[in-house]
Amino acid sequence: MEQPSQPTAIESTMPEPHVAEPRRWFQLLMLSCAWLLFAFFTLSPLVLIETYEEESHYSPGPIPLGVGIGVLLRVALHRLFRGGFQHILRTSFGTFIRASARALTQRIVRVFVDAMLGLISKDYVQRETNTGRLRSWERQHPLVALLLGVMAMMLSLAGIFWFYPEKAAPFEANVSTPSPLTPLVACGISALPLMVYAALTSLLRRWAGIEHRLITPSDGLLLQAYFTGAGVFLPMATESEYDGDPNRCAWVAGGTLLGLSGMGGICFLLASFIGSELLTFTGGMFLLYSFIFSFCIEPLEGSFLWRRSKLLWLAVFFPIVVAFLTSLPATMDQIL
Repeated sequence: MEQPSQPTAIESTMPEPHVAEPRRWFQLLMLSCAWLLFAFFTLSPLVLIETYEEESHYSPGPIPLGVGIGVLLRVALHRLFRGGFQHILRTSFGTFIRASARALTQRIVRVFVDAMLGLISKDYVQRETNTGRLRSWERQHPLVALLLGVMAMMLSLAGIFWFYPEKAAPFEANVSTPSPLTPLVACGISALPLMVYAALTSLLRRWAGIEHRLITPSDGLLLQAYFTGAGVFLPMATESEYDGDPNRCAWVAGGTLLGLSGMGGICFLLASFIGSELLTFTGGMFLLYSFIFSFCIEPLEGSFLWRRSKLLWLAVFFPIVVAFLTSLPATMDQIL
């Protein structure tokens, strides 16, 4: 029988035809799509905030179709409370929406940053989850975190005054009057509750015997810049991490919230006796911090109370909300 012919030396040395690498193109496509989604989810809250505009006056007219229950409630509140209480509710609801958007956007930023770094470098080690520990590449000394947070708050309010001169007009009018509430003083007061917050958590965690870390992450600074560009002052660049018994963490978080709101009440009480606009604005800042931190959204203090007991969270959250709705000064409307 005839044996099959063996390949010659010339045939064996011929180069194989070039084969395209579809896997490489697929990875590039997925990377491009991931960056597009990352940009969309991080910029969409800013677009939503820009569409939420405060109305300087209320003009009755036909109710457009599709608006629904929200508009009906809005008209009813306007007629019942003559516009004043409705304005406060709108402000508080807008603050709630922005706080929720910030918390959600922060999670999206962290997930996509980790994913992008994982695609770019195989040696990237993702941060630990559900361990209560900070990412190794963002470990901060508490004093550094506090300094970054204070600077972020002051620059945030200064940026709002710079990009939105109409918001700074009521404060600039005080420059030529005996009132000390000038734009520069307002920027300094905006960071005062954060320093009190750091002192309260430091004292209470020593009493409770738990670990507490104050951090100002890079994504928090980025999102603070987003809200600054939208003309909204939300003190949420700095976060806290608790590590210890859940019950004690909840008591420390609750004590911190009540301490901040109590400081606001003291400022309002003193302002009622001496008629100080400066103390009124300071009390409003303390109320704003306690109101934001009391939401049951991680990593805010309200989330620790919520996990401990829903009733305990409600017992702390309800009086803070009532104080925020009824005592927020008019000067705070310019920056919310």
